[in-house]
Amino acid sequence: MLLLLLLLLLCVAGASVARAAEVVERDTVEIAPASGVSVTELRVDNRLGDVTVIGHDQPGLSLTVVKRALDAETLGRLKLNLSPDPRTGIVSLGAALLPGRELRPVRAADVRIDVVIAVPRTAHVVVRSWNGRIEVSGVRAGASLFAHDAEIRVTDVAGAVATGLTRGRQRLTGVTGAVVADSAYGEVALDGVTGESLVASVHEGTIIATRIHARVVKLRTTFGDISFTGELFAGGSCDLRAHRGRVDVVLGRATPVVLDAATRSGEIAELVRFAGAERAPGRLHASYVGAGGKSAALVVRSALGDLRVGLISE
Repeated sequence: MLLLLLLLLLCVAGASVARAAEVVERDTVEIAPASGVSVTELRVDNRLGDVTVIGHDQPGLSLTVVKRALDAETLGRLKLNLSPDPRTGIVSLGAALLPGRELRPVRAADVRIDVVIAVPRTAHVVVRSWNGRIEVSGVRAGASLFAHDAEIRVTDVAGAVATGLTRGRQRLTGVTGAVVADSAYGEVALDGVTGESLVASVHEGTIIATRIHARVVKLRTTFGDISFTGELFAGGSCDLRAHRGRVDVVLGRATPVVLDAATRSGEIAELVRFAGAERAPGRLHASYVGAGGKSAALVVRSALGDLRVGLISE
């Protein structure tokens, strides 16, 4: 027992020494485009750390980089490659660890490059990461963001937004435009999304959608709940489907709605009773007549979960 305790103390001491010996380098670079050239798109491929992109009103880019490694030699091999294309206005940024003389590969946990980029608001943003966090805010030409095991945050963005994540949490807030958000494992939180369409899918995890105002809405989970609060366009559609999970829907406006709700083994609860509804075990067909105009189609499904549907007139 004493020997085991001694070994544990040695391991902890070794870890503390490694952390204390970490070498950190910080740089800030201002990049002005060539005369007559506008930055149309920013492409970032950083598999070694976090990426933060902030829209600003300047024509150029501002780049802040923080590199970390366990020794100066390894730190010197952490590189960023910046490639502007004056013909297209596309600026590409890639992070890499150059090969060294070590017999064993450097662990991903022992090196890191975090970047913060201020980019013209009118530039489209494309980011690929691995385990690092991705944050994008203040741009007006949309964004395409993809990562493996990470967190994706999108705030105050206009234009088409597409996100893809294998594992982790996504939060999209204040997005105006078509949105497609996919995740295999984790939570997708959508708040204040307005536009033509909203499509989100999760294999194992939840979708929480609040203050939604989109013409076409499609939310899907295999193992997980769906919670939707928002407004429907007259003539639009909202299709919410879970396989093994509960689906909660609250519509906050008096838009005429045709409801089709069904569950194979769950129950259907109505927050507001529908007049003239057709009810059967696991099935509900109903219409809600508002102030006139075309009806919106509301489809709510769960194979093995409960449904809760409410239409609240303001």
